[in-house]
Amino acid sequence: MEKQQQAEEGATNGQTGHTNKRKIEEIEGGRRTGRLDAFVIRKKADTPKKLKAPSIEIVVQNGRSVVTYEKSVLSEDECAELSQEVLIAGHWSRDVIPTFGKNVLSPRLVCSFGDVGTAYRYSGMIRKGTGWPEVLLAIKRLVEERANQPYNYVLCNLYKDGDDYIGWHADKEGDIVPGSTIASVSLGAKRLFKLRHEQTKEVKEVWLEPGSLLLMKGDTQKHYKHCTVTENRINLTFRLVNHRSG
Repeated sequence: MEKQQQAEEGATNGQTGHTNKRKIEEIEGGRRTGRLDAFVIRKKADTPKKLKAPSIEIVVQNGRSVVTYEKSVLSEDECAELSQEVLIAGHWSRDVIPTFGKNVLSPRLVCSFGDVGTAYRYSGMIRKGTGWPEVLLAIKRLVEERANQPYNYVLCNLYKDGDDYIGWHADKEGDIVPGSTIASVSLGAKRLFKLRHEQTKEVKEVWLEPGSLLLMKGDTQKHYKHCTVTENRINLTFRLVNHRSG
């Protein structure tokens, strides 16, 4: 079983654009480059700039199962800066998943943030919320505005390349407030997101651009599973959870 060492803060490498593979490798190797400053997306605003006329695509609309997609919640510069700051702020590790009597490491790195005392359970793992770093507060406010609901937890997934993936699954409902919306913010490389209806097996697809927002509303988790075909990227999945740790 791998032990994921916490990374140490150092000097930033000034990288912009998509997620830097070298920085990811440094995190896995137990070193952390960069310096965590208070994340301010725009100096004159405490949230990312609002789009005047957001273009929202309806991916699924089937009874109480609704999935919407907004392509450009964050600008390219905002997306690049947020990617770097989340890499630095997170205590990344691989999940250890019991599979057929063996412990298997997940094919991606994971970290979590949230209100103190919250937690989210999945695949035999429990990830606790230990507070919100400044880096995530601005984007959290924007997501809450777009989804028209509060959030108290975010699970962050870090995919290094196409070999890191997440297969067909539905988010665990037991720890999520019934009827609440799950919000997914994509950073880094463009990725293909698929939804499959449990009964009809019909598949819907949408390409998630860096800086985009996907909202899964209502009963989506009851009737659909989803998966990702990934490249070098970070995904932030905001949830309103009802499970308390400890």
